[in-house]
Parts: sequence; C-alpha cells; structure tokens
Amino acid sequence: MENETTGEDLTALIARFEARERELEERIVRLEQQLATVPAAPVGFPTEGAPTPPPTPQVVAGDGDTEGDELESASATDRRQLFKKAGVMAAGTLAAGTVLAVSQANPAAAATVTGSGNPGVRGTSAGGNGVEGETSAVGDSGVYGLATGASAHGVYAKSMLGNALIAESQGPTGDGINTIGPRYGIVATGTLAPLVLVGSGVVPPPIQAKTHFQGEIIMDVNEDFWACVAGGNPGTFRRLTGPQDAGSLRVLATTTRIYDSRPGTQPPTGNKGKFTDHQQKTIDASDAVPSGATAVMINATATNTNPGGYFAFFVGSWPNNSSLSWGTANNTVAVTTVVKLSASRTFVARCEGAGGADLIVDVIGFYR
Repeated sequence: MENETTGEDLTALIARFEARERELEERIVRLEQQLATVPAAPVGFPTEGAPTPPPTPQVVAGDGDTEGDELESASATDRRQLFKKAGVMAAGTLAAGTVLAVSQANPAAAATVTGSGNPGVRGTSAGGNGVEGETSAVGDSGVYGLATGASAHGVYAKSMLGNALIAESQGPTGDGINTIGPRYGIVATGTLAPLVLVGSGVVPPPIQAKTHFQGEIIMDVNEDFWACVAGGNPGTFRRLTGPQDAGSLRVLATTTRIYDSRPGTQPPTGNKGKFTDHQQKTIDASDAVPSGATAVMINATATNTNPGGYFAFFVGSWPNNSSLSWGTANNTVAVTTVVKLSASRTFVARCEGAGGADLIVDVIGFYR
C-alpha cells in the first residue's frame, strides 16, 4: 500500500530522532555552561527596578534541518519538541536575562527583545551602535524604555568616546526625544555644558509662518535665543540674548571710583587735570570689573564747570553724542548712564565747551 510506513522506516526514524535528541542535550549542557560564566551587570548600569513584563511570547526557532522536520509528523515527536524548545529558552536566558521571541501581540515585528535581569536589555558594540531602534508607525517609538524602580532608568545610554544617545524623528509631527517624568522631564549634566542648542537654519521665530507652542526655546541662524510666551502662528516670542547683547547686569557690592580728574584725589591713577575743550582721556575700568565685561553702569559727575558744555562717553571714534551736560558756570551735575567697554575694559571721555570741567566716574555695576 502506498504511503504505508514499514517497520524498517520507523526504526530509521527513531534512530535519527535519538541522534538528534543527543545533539540537543549536548547543546543544552553547553548553554548552561555559558550561562554560568555571564558576568554581573557592569558598574554604572541601573541597579533598581525592572521593565514591565511583556505579553506571553510565542517562542519560535528554525534550524534549517529538513531531515529533522520530517519528525514533526511522526508520532514520537513530543519529546524532541520538548528538548528543542528547552534549548531555545536556555539560549534566551543569556545576556543578563534577555529572551528573544516573536510577540503574538505585534506580528509585524521581526522580534521583540525583553528581559527581567539587570539590565533587562543590553547592547554593546566595538564600533557601531549598541542598540538601534526604528519604526515607521505613527505614534510608535523606535526605542521605548519603562522603569518602575525608584532610582531606575527607562533608557540608560553611556558612551566612552562618541554620543551616548542620538534620537532623530523624520515625521512632520514627531519629536526627537519626548520625555515624561513625575519630577523632571530631562535632567542633564556635562563637564563642558549640560545642554547645547544648535540653530540649524532656523530663521528668527517672529517671522516664521509656523505654529509654535508656549514654552519653546529656540536659537536661530543669528545665534539669538528666543522664548515662546504665547502659542500660535507664528506665536509670541521674547528675545532672550544673543552675540550682540551686552549680557546681564551685575551690581557691585560697593560702588567703586575709577577716575577723578582733580589733582590730589583718589584714585591717584589716570590722566589728572581739568578737561579742556575737545580734550579726550581714556578711562580704565579694569580694576573694578572682571575680564569679559562688555559695559559698565556708571555715575558720572561734572564739577568746576564752564558756563556751558558736556561730556561724551564712548568707545572708538566719537559718534557726536552727549552723555552729561550743564548750562551754568561753577556748577556740579551728575548722571547715571551705561557705557560700552573695549576689550581691555576702557572707554573714552570727551569734553566739549570752552573752559572745560572736572570729571568724576564711579562704577555701579557691569554687564557680562
């Protein structure tokens, strides 16, 4: 009769089965030996918490053994399948508790890697990416980490030379990194700087025809920083700072006198003597303000004045400005003003008016 299995055929099948069974048993022994040598989690990896257990996976395996697959239809396959599955599960317990399985809940996924060890999943590479994830589904994440421990990390990234973490989204509404935390969304530290914003071709936000949201901070192509204070298209922005700004004002603990033209007065430095008409003198503020100061807030006093004139304070060439003026002789007048500083922390004082006047300069604070 066709397709009838003879006693000789069954004997041959059983012999192959027993040989295959012995091979699987040897594999399990080797895997158990490897498991015993797996090191503990390295220093620096999270030590608390574990990821939420995934849905019960369907473990699959294929070894390309067509001869062994013939046994799937034989009546004596139960033991073979048991050993085969045991071998797969033993292999899956390697690498700090990582199990490789195909998720029943997401059949489109090539593989779902989960783990109950510490770390749950670990990827290392000598030259490439330790862990890389990618998705094309709207609303999904290329890499998603969830930690339930008090001090655990959903995603932990560490690099010896390159970037610890790079996140990129190519979707029109996607975010490179989207974080949620009961205290802080992001906590950043760095030996050079904890955070760097890059103005990659972003035009100043007030002229963008785009929808913005309150709380955004942007650096544009001019390296100016902006904060969005009201959402909309283009939203309402406030410029925070930029390369052309003087910086923020810091008031000195004590007002410091840096110049007095009257002979015999403090400080003794500087070009002493009453200013004459059109005369310019350099005022040095380096003893009162630190390196990097861009401007000073001063209180300037004119005394022993001529019948009418003014002082001008500036850097470089005189821009025909007036900073402190008077209209009567032998008078004393004062003004508080801000003056730009040169790189050497100096500025120029110029007197206009026949008969001149004496000048006193006190520093209140500086910008940096």
